[in-house]
Amino acid sequence: MKKRGIQHNKAQRKNSKRISSFGTDNKANKITKVNLSKFNLGNIKLIGDTKSKMNEMLKSLAAKLRMARPVPSFSWRSPKIIAAALTVLVTFSIGVIYYNQTAAATYVVINGEKVGVVKTEAAGQEIVQKVLQERGQAVNTLAKTHDQVEYINTRVKKGEFWDKSLTKDKLESKLSSYLDGYKLVIANESLAILPSKEAIDKVLKEYQDYYTKPSEANKISSVQLVESINSEAVEVQPQDVKTAEEVLKLLTEGKSSVMEYTVEESDSWWLIARKNDMKTKEVLAGNPGATEDTVLQPGQKIKLVTVTPYLTVLSK
Repeated sequence: MKKRGIQHNKAQRKNSKRISSFGTDNKANKITKVNLSKFNLGNIKLIGDTKSKMNEMLKSLAAKLRMARPVPSFSWRSPKIIAAALTVLVTFSIGVIYYNQTAAATYVVINGEKVGVVKTEAAGQEIVQKVLQERGQAVNTLAKTHDQVEYINTRVKKGEFWDKSLTKDKLESKLSSYLDGYKLVIANESLAILPSKEAIDKVLKEYQDYYTKPSEANKISSVQLVESINSEAVEVQPQDVKTAEEVLKLLTEGKSSVMEYTVEESDSWWLIARKNDMKTKEVLAGNPGATEDTVLQPGQKIKLVTVTPYLTVLSK
């Protein structure tokens, strides 16, 4: 019994040495791989399930050793630590100086070109909208643009903000625009461009009403237009669009053509009118200031202005 106890104690001390030698590296103080196969309890005689419990304890100890990691140590006096701290401090100081010397602003960019700065994106959108509204104001509509308009947030030096600020005049020269219009086509010829199809319908109705307006001299109650009338959607420049009132005046006045006439011997205002299938007052109307008493000289140049209607009206 005493020999067995001695053998048992020797085996325990031997295995204990194996745990410390296989579990750690004493020179580098680093965790190494733990090989459980070296822990052999086969020659140790234990009572009951003590052997299995010992194996479980060894496995648990090996797992903890594998999870352990050395904690690096450093000194705040290290040159690397000092250099990193100085870098952060300098960067922060530069940022504070830059922030204090600049102001928040927004670049208005048209087709990739920076055309000026405004205080905020909303201010940039407002000035663009104002320009488009003014360009369509004459015909009571809003102009549009195909330009690519962007807003980029930035910071500019406070002393340079007003020099770079976007003005309405500067934007006028950079921003292109167009209007959605409708072309009025009579007998396959373009007459005018109006802002909407409703405007065209209004003009045609008022033109017909012009000939059916009740009066003592006018007994016509309804008319029809002879020529074909069409409308086409187009994109045009704002200055090319006419109002309904302008087009109605154009229709009622008709199409004017001017021809130069050279006075011949024995010509008179009445004779010239007769030669050109006109009335005397029509010939005189083309030559402001002239009357039937105005003497004509052979070789003199006068104007013959004739008017033809754009639309032929027939009474029903």
